[in-house]
Amino acid sequence: MAKMVLPSVNLDLTLAKGRMKAITDAASGKTTDYIVRVDQLRVLPGFNVRVRETSDYRSHVDSLKQSIRENGYYPNKPLAGYIAKDGDEDVIYVTDGHTRLEAVQEINEEALSPDEEIPGLPVSLKSPESTMADLTIALVQDNSGRPLTPYEMGVVVQRLANMKGEDDQPLFGKADI
Repeated sequence: MAKMVLPSVNLDLTLAKGRMKAITDAASGKTTDYIVRVDQLRVLPGFNVRVRETSDYRSHVDSLKQSIRENGYYPNKPLAGYIAKDGDEDVIYVTDGHTRLEAVQEINEEALSPDEEIPGLPVSLKSPESTMADLTIALVQDNSGRPLTPYEMGVVVQRLANMKGEDDQPLFGKADI
């Protein structure tokens, strides 16, 4: 088994807003749901609070892979993403669905032919006005699959407690969390 990876409670990330037009030519600008190529989806380093590479985690990824292979990827379970800048490039960072994305990436790596690969996934985009606090809170609110462990929930709470606003004051007072 691989080395267990614990998420950090100290997460100092700032995202510069990106533009959807740079990502895809959507037929209608009225929707926030898109099919995005798997290779265009990025994982924000350190953002996911899941404790990875435990036997429970691997078992869950493997069960997702089996379900996706047997039933396909359910389009009514989109990943969530936020468009941001990575240097000069507009990219979509996954903010919800990290485990599903990992399962699909593994399926694609294990594919014996291009026909076995999953080229794109449904992604629902977060508002460009979303803050890092909004995205962090959504780690809990949007989670409808495997529940966060108490430790993982604690990481979310500690990150929120550590966040500061534009005036460098704590974003949440003691009574707010």
